[in-house]
Amino acid sequence: MVNVYNRLVATICGLSSLAQLAVAATFSSTGQTVVLDGTSYYVPPSIVATISASDFSPLKGVCGKSGGLLPLTVIKTGSLGYSAKELSLDLTSFSSADDVYAPGFAEGMLCPRVPTNC
Repeated sequence: MVNVYNRLVATICGLSSLAQLAVAATFSSTGQTVVLDGTSYYVPPSIVATISASDFSPLKGVCGKSGGLLPLTVIKTGSLGYSAKELSLDLTSFSSADDVYAPGFAEGMLCPRVPTNC
């Protein structure tokens, strides 16, 4: 009976040590890998920027289906008269100059307004 008691105490102490180990462990994201146009991209865990989408925005649905991520190209137009031809030239330039750019990034575009006095 004493032997059973000693084993029980040893088991409880072992479980207690294991529980303390589990509590001391930390858990954090190291990023994730996503695939766009057949190419894998690493997305680091730190957020660079966020874009707010209203409940009625089509972006809300797209982002919801993709884990909150959206391939996006930022276009700095520099003028109010930015044309479709200029956009096409810029996207072609991105494709030829940037080895990680893919056409899938043009599925979403952000054209920030730049104040004229800048």
